[in-house]
Amino acid sequence: MTYLEHEAILAARKMKRYSIENSDNGSKRNVPDTIAAICDLHFDTVAVLLATLGQPVLEPIFGPFPPGTGSTTPWGYFVNGPGSTAHGDFGPEGLVVFKGSRLPVPRYKTGGPGKALRRRLIEAEVLADDEKENRFLADYLFSVPDDSALLLTGKPQQAARLWADAQGRTYEEVWMARIDAVMSQPPGGTAEEKHPDEPGVWL
Repeated sequence: MTYLEHEAILAARKMKRYSIENSDNGSKRNVPDTIAAICDLHFDTVAVLLATLGQPVLEPIFGPFPPGTGSTTPWGYFVNGPGSTAHGDFGPEGLVVFKGSRLPVPRYKTGGPGKALRRRLIEAEVLADDEKENRFLADYLFSVPDDSALLLTGKPQQAARLWADAQGRTYEEVWMARIDAVMSQPPGGTAEEKHPDEPGVWL
């Protein structure tokens, strides 16, 4: 059991979907190779079952997203402003902000939600503990995309109106254009119609 606990905590920390509060890291010492192999099979099964139950703790946050997510890539959505260069994309689980994104530290109100959120991400080693900037140390999934806007502006704001693609269109504009295109199609659609599971625009 300690072997499975060790592997689960290791994987969960790597995925960075959730903060880990378990102070015990488990142990993989003195575990025979045959037992370890059996445990690994069970571990893979547990990971699949958790994802099926809607708790993808041990799954990477990039399922349908394409490769090539460097900050200079025109794919995805961006926030560019004084002291900030953020790159991410919207997906079925929320908004993923990519590693290396830099968001300026706004002047939060004392005890405000933005300050608490930033502190939480610093403690989870997602954000660098830097007084001058928020630098993402890892890809991070915001299940509530507006939280990313809260980090950037220090006040509640709709992420869909803040993040824009390489053409300067906000996610909301792209999303609405996609809806208009679908609604204007005759019943049954066309062969050229983009499949809703393709990355880039999620309804």
